[in-house]
Amino acid sequence: MYKIKKEKQIDLLLKEYELCQHFIQHKESSIWQTFAVLGVASFAALVLVAKADFFVIFVVGLSAISSIWIWWRMANRWWDIQHTNLLRMFHIEQDLDCIYQIRYVKYRDGQLKVSDSKLSAERWNDLKQDPKFKKKGREKALICFPITVTVIWCLYLLYFFHSVFQKWPWTWFMDWINSR
Repeated sequence: MYKIKKEKQIDLLLKEYELCQHFIQHKESSIWQTFAVLGVASFAALVLVAKADFFVIFVVGLSAISSIWIWWRMANRWWDIQHTNLLRMFHIEQDLDCIYQIRYVKYRDGQLKVSDSKLSAERWNDLKQDPKFKKKGREKALICFPITVTVIWCLYLLYFFHSVFQKWPWTWFMDWINSR
């Protein structure tokens, strides 16, 4: 087996660490850019189809809702990949024992003890584990986006259905069942 010199191994680990950082930043940027595009497109579609017939509104609304939920699934996958890269960065930090970026965050999140690192206790005390610092979870916060888009489109479809047919969908459906 080919042995790598210690200096070369350190250089490779630092390069990998840098690549992980770049990848994480790129994925984060992709998530927020697609979020912005889909949000604007969804609400723009709502305005553009305002005077269309029910079928067009239904198809556009269903497409908007589907797109948002597909984005949500993709964003969750991207976050999983990001977390894998963060874990790799954490492992590189442990191997090199000279970089503390991820370890600081893990410590403040309460996932790491002072004894897990060679960093001085004084520096760990400066960080102070803070319950308010614990990760809020952007995934939990951003779930409001697809839910909001879905609710707005559904309410709009109900309102439009009522204005066209002069009945709510459930009363129209019940009348249809009772006529059988």
